Amino acid sequence: MSNSLVTEEELQDMMQRIVGDAHAHQGGVKNTLHRVAALEAPSGDICGVTVQVGRAFVGVADAVSDVLRGGSSVLVLGPPGSGKTCFLRDAARLLSECVSRDVMVLDSDGELGGVGPEVHESLGAARRAIVSPTSASGESCVGDLLRRHRPDTLVVDQPRQHFGQAMEETLRGVRAADVRLVCAVRGDFQTLLADWAMRRCFERAPLFDMAVVLVPGKFDEWHVIKDLPGAVARMAEKKPYAYEARWLDDCDKLLAEPRMGGGG
Repeated sequence: MSNSLVTEEELQDMMQRIVGDAHAHQGGVKNTLHRVAALEAPSGDICGVTVQVGRAFVGVADAVSDVLRGGSSVLVLGPPGSGKTCFLRDAARLLSECVSRDVMVLDSDGELGGVGPEVHESLGAARRAIVSPTSASGESCVGDLLRRHRPDTLVVDQPRQHFGQAMEETLRGVRAADVRLVCAVRGDFQTLLADWAMRRCFERAPLFDMAVVLVPGKFDEWHVIKDLPGAVARMAEKKPYAYEARWLDDCDKLLAEPRMGGGG
């Protein structure tokens, strides 16, 4: 890090190179996943910027490619910093390039596909739709997207941020249109039932068939729940549920073994 102070001229030059609206914390660097937010003085002048560096890790979803290729709707779980966004981005790439799915990525702030009209290459052949969280009705916006563009897979990071209290009904509308869901939410499986909004997604017809749980601090380990509705029901009854642990050994060979979780 340099000890030199950034001049006002350098700040203005930087702001001219930013795409999007950094004043609204939705700016970015062209052809990257970096996002830029401007820091304003009381006068309204720019006095600094914060750059959130975004990185693409191609291949992080390969360990569960069988889950993604199967056509089931998948819920990705993990705490902040566990790699959910990177995983979701690579899942869109895998589905659109390797499985020839027609994938639509819902991206309100450019975190998945970058800021600006051009979609970052890490999304593969997936299309990106930008829907503002402040738009009138998330349900109607998504319904319009499905009717006009007819994807067979919709990828959403943090659906509650997009749809608010309408999350469940919006996602049910997606499934009713015979479109599969691949969504990421914060948390682990043990706390899933404590979230009333997510719990409602499994009352009536379940919205998700399988889950991939990311392990905090271990970016080479994944827990796959192949019968998510059944596991949710068993957790509600305080019974153990089955999952498959997958990990890479020192030679990057993928290993797997069945395990039981929860209960008691």
